[in-house]
Amino acid sequence: MDSKTMKYCIPTNIAKKIIFIDGLGHSGKAPLSAVIPSLDKLEHIQLFYLLEWIVSGLCFGALDIGYAEFIVKMAINELAYNNKIGRYSNFRYDDQSGIHKYKDPTVYYKRLSAKDGDIVVEELLKSEEYIPIQTHDLFVNLDIVFKLNIDFLMIEVMRHPVNIVHSWWKRGWGKRFGVDPRAFTLALEYNKSPMPWYAANFQDKWDQFNEVERCLMIVNELTKRIIKQFQAYKNNKKILIIKHEDFVEKTDDSLKTICDFINTKPTDYTVSLLKRANCPRVLNINDRKIKENIIRSKVRKDLFVDLMDLSKRYELNCYDVDV
Repeated sequence: MDSKTMKYCIPTNIAKKIIFIDGLGHSGKAPLSAVIPSLDKLEHIQLFYLLEWIVSGLCFGALDIGYAEFIVKMAINELAYNNKIGRYSNFRYDDQSGIHKYKDPTVYYKRLSAKDGDIVVEELLKSEEYIPIQTHDLFVNLDIVFKLNIDFLMIEVMRHPVNIVHSWWKRGWGKRFGVDPRAFTLALEYNKSPMPWYAANFQDKWDQFNEVERCLMIVNELTKRIIKQFQAYKNNKKILIIKHEDFVEKTDDSLKTICDFINTKPTDYTVSLLKRANCPRVLNINDRKIKENIIRSKVRKDLFVDLMDLSKRYELNCYDVDV
């Protein structure tokens, strides 16, 4: 059978309410992901690396789109099914996806003894509960995500690029891709040198950059791709852009916008989870200036100029995206 003409049996969708909490690495998703599960009719936060790998693979034409759609829909169904019966629930106390960070952990303890089988499918088909899934870099390839025909909403978290670059460098992302087993990102090899998939457009320069310059180039590249995707899908009602700084400092306003987007509301648990996430709070702009000067001292002038251009655009109107 010719794989190019092969048709896959797409499963019935039993995960009808998916919300992706997306953003670049270190874009400030953590506070939002901590608070989102406190809202009415929301499950606890989930992680779904498989989708990230498939989307990045499709970006390079490494996968058949039909097969990718089948795998993603099957995997999301499995995630929703297992979540409903407490299978694979995370009981680690300090993990963000751990059930003890949920508004009511007893919900997941009770599911451990829930009945398995068709009754679970029936409950999911009738369910009004959203499943929030924290992801990385989906918006960068939003056109590919839409080709997978997933039923979803997406909240894209944006953050000042200086903070992202500095955080990437401090976490070692200028050298970890393709080397560190805990770096769960598609890595490529060029001239025997490992690099993340999003460095493909400047792979011939990768070895010429130091660690900070690599982080800067990656953030610049991904941010520009996000801007391009937003321009293509500016009026799409499935997408909501939230600035990390707004969520942290103007929490009530941002939370109202999010609730309107999802058609939900806060619960009695929301205040305590906001407090746990340290929201609202005032961000220290001087801290960012210190990070900016550190970056300036470690990168070549032309790269720093590019970063400052992005910074000005972000500070002016968040790259002219709709927030």
